[in-house]
Amino acid sequence: FLKSLGYSTLITVTSVAAILLCCSMCAWCITRLNGVFSKIIYYMCVLSMVVPFQMVMFTLSQTADKLKLNTPFNIWVIYLGFGAGLAVFMFCGFVKSIPIEIEEAAMIDGCNPLQTFFMVVVPILKPTMISVGVLEAMWVWNDYLLPYLVIGVSTPYKTIPVAVQYLMGSYGAKDYGSMMALLVPAIIPIIAFYLFCQKYIIEPSDQRNFAVHYLVPEKAKHFFIQLTFLQSIKMVERSLSSPAQENSGCHMGLGPVHDLGNFLPVINLFKL
Repeated sequence: FLKSLGYSTLITVTSVAAILLCCSMCAWCITRLNGVFSKIIYYMCVLSMVVPFQMVMFTLSQTADKLKLNTPFNIWVIYLGFGAGLAVFMFCGFVKSIPIEIEEAAMIDGCNPLQTFFMVVVPILKPTMISVGVLEAMWVWNDYLLPYLVIGVSTPYKTIPVAVQYLMGSYGAKDYGSMMALLVPAIIPIIAFYLFCQKYIIEPSDQRNFAVHYLVPEKAKHFFIQLTFLQSIKMVERSLSSPAQENSGCHMGLGPVHDLGNFLPVINLFKL
């Protein structure tokens, strides 16, 4: 059981890490480039969720044997291919809600694209990454068919679902006592992982505010301050360039008095 637990943990951790890293970067590029090629990649990832696994499982098993992907140490490549569709779809939906001015402020501050992604975008994506990570971890941890076809039962690399099935003997003999004893500790890690990540899974409408106030590191907070100052300067220039109005809500050509309320975010940012 301990060996099966170790192999299942290794496959789950490596697969989920690869899916989160690669798919978040892919979704960010697809959303920001917004060209014909990026749209083709996006729709290919979305359409991959429609293809059932049973259509490609025999061809996949032969290809995995030829490419030496039939061990727990490199099976994450296959899980990355099958899990990319849902992950890219979810990441693209959230990246579209991130203002591009935040990334422009980071680039003005001297960040290259990689620094902008890892220092600014990734902290904002943290709630979505945790949501995707929980879904992908539950899928990989409980998956039986892919390890059974690719790794097999004749090798010492048995995951927990394969080990449970291995307890069923030939001629219909089943050791239900051992199977139940193995299933109970097998579900504890994934339940503990979900309970640990549950506090970070929040409503989509609150994700960006939550990320700005609690998840953005101190080094990245000045990007938001700089962004707000840039927006305030543009607003002042627009107000000064507009002609003075004759109503009582204007004074010295600075625009309506109620526009000054737009400067309140500058005060609130200093509270960070």
